[in-house]
Amino acid sequence: MPSRSELSDAYQTLSGRLIDVAGTQAKERFLNLGSWRDDDVPMYIDATIRDMTAVKSQAAKLATGFYREIAKLDGEKFIAPAITAEQLTTSALRNGADVVQVYSRPFVTLRTALSQDKTMTQALEQAALRVEDIMRTEVQLARRSAGLLSRGRNSNIVGYVRVLSGAENCALCYVASTQRYHSGELQPIHNNCDCGEMPIYGSTDVGQVIDEERLDAVHASIADRFGVTDRAARAIDYSKISIHEHGELGPVLTVEGQKFTGPNDLPPTRTWGA
Repeated sequence: MPSRSELSDAYQTLSGRLIDVAGTQAKERFLNLGSWRDDDVPMYIDATIRDMTAVKSQAAKLATGFYREIAKLDGEKFIAPAITAEQLTTSALRNGADVVQVYSRPFVTLRTALSQDKTMTQALEQAALRVEDIMRTEVQLARRSAGLLSRGRNSNIVGYVRVLSGAENCALCYVASTQRYHSGELQPIHNNCDCGEMPIYGSTDVGQVIDEERLDAVHASIADRFGVTDRAARAIDYSKISIHEHGELGPVLTVEGQKFTGPNDLPPTRTWGA
């Protein structure tokens, strides 16, 4: 039987590939449109929805499968949640945001860049990066939602910890990985986040507490990567790392002082060509 770390590594690798594929595929489709007029938007959105529906479903199945395998390893029971396609739609994952609005944003980025006297090449580069970010985030949101639904279906899962991807990880994720979260809490993410989750089985809710042993290891990792660390929070102010509720993405890792829109700040859906 594979170990916990082997299961986690395999899950992170497969999920990471899905995240990469989603971003790359949508970006290439956008760049290959040839023209980016209003008439091109619905075709792009329809094709992207088809692709993303399949990828998000795979990501959700991987997440629940990982939870099931960890349960087997721990000798625990696991009941897989029945995750429907509706639960993985853009609207469901993004707090009611309309898919047309979300998937049209790269076109807005393109036109905004052109209005700022950027060249077409520069504008396309900016828009393509936004496409990639949106679609990568969609897959991460699907993974996160599947984890929450899995924990909600199984009362013997009392919490979870953040699992770093093993590739590139930001300082926010390093510090957040020292936390233990309630089973009913969504994992805080950020742009291009690909962190996973490790469920905690037991009979007592662990709450949100600092794991000092893991925190020491994190500080050592940050010192190794960034050349500086400070438990007194002088050189790197870890105390300013916090969680904000984003109007669309839910809990987001950020630095104190950053502001996000709330649900009521989201603009109304625009009908292209109307």
